Amino acid sequence: MAKETSDYEHTHPLPSAVANAIYPVFEALSEEDLLQRCLHGGTQNRNEATNVLIWQCATKETHSGLPTVELAAYLAVSHYNDGATSIMCVLKELGIAPGLHCKQACKKQDYTRQRHARRKSSEKSKERRKILETIRRATVTIWKHLKENHCMKLELSRTLTLIAIFSHVVF
Repeated sequence: MAKETSDYEHTHPLPSAVANAIYPVFEALSEEDLLQRCLHGGTQNRNEATNVLIWQCATKETHSGLPTVELAAYLAVSHYNDGATSIMCVLKELGIAPGLHCKQACKKQDYTRQRHARRKSSEKSKERRKILETIRRATVTIWKHLKENHCMKLELSRTLTLIAIFSHVVF
């Protein structure tokens, strides 16, 4: 210990009533079976992706009537099936000629989406995801070990150091 210093005692930032109220939720969210289901990292399925597209058009923050939500659903399905350029077909059917900027934006969005998909499906990317999954599993194992051995008061920095050491070993 350095001269003329004392041990620092960290005070709890939350009032005890609040900490006691949220502790059961924390425990429930850190149960092993729940964490195991989240390990693969790909929790979004096709239906969820379509829902995101729908609620981007008809936000939940503002009231949207049935016609607006139906239109948002039609546009989302069209976008999901044919890409962003599908909006140009919709505009043409409505008698509106898409402008240059609309065409460029749609083509750029589709190109970016396709490039991202190609990159994510590359062998290098797949190998990296496998390594990251191994690291996530090791992290869960470390936390499980700490919990079983009643070491939950172990400083966060020590735990992160253990994870970092494991990460360097894997990479």
